[in-house]
This record gives sequence, structure tokens and C-alpha cells, in this order.
Amino acid sequence: MLAAMDVPRDEALAAVRLSLGETATAQDIEYVLAYRPSLLGPLQEEAAHPA
Repeated sequence: MLAAMDVPRDEALAAVRLSLGETATAQDIEYVLAYRPSLLGPLQEEAAHPA
């Protein structure tokens, strides 16, 4: 999908997609937003210092 939008490959590989279904609640969204830094921190650190 990102390639179809002409997003550069390196940026597309760093993208995180979150999907919401009809059962998702406001509490679910608040949880993800509250814990996003701890959930994505390791990925951001790896991206900052590639092997």
C-alpha cells in the first residue's frame, strides 16, 4: 500500500500499521497511545543504530 503511495522503501519498511476493527474501543486506542513509546522504543533504537 505504501509503495502505491510512492513512499520511499526505507520509510515504508519503518512504518507500523495499526488496524481498528468494529470491536475496538476508545479504551483500546488510549492503551496503544499510552504505551506506544515502550512498544516501539526498541524498534526506534534499532532503526537509529542499524547493524
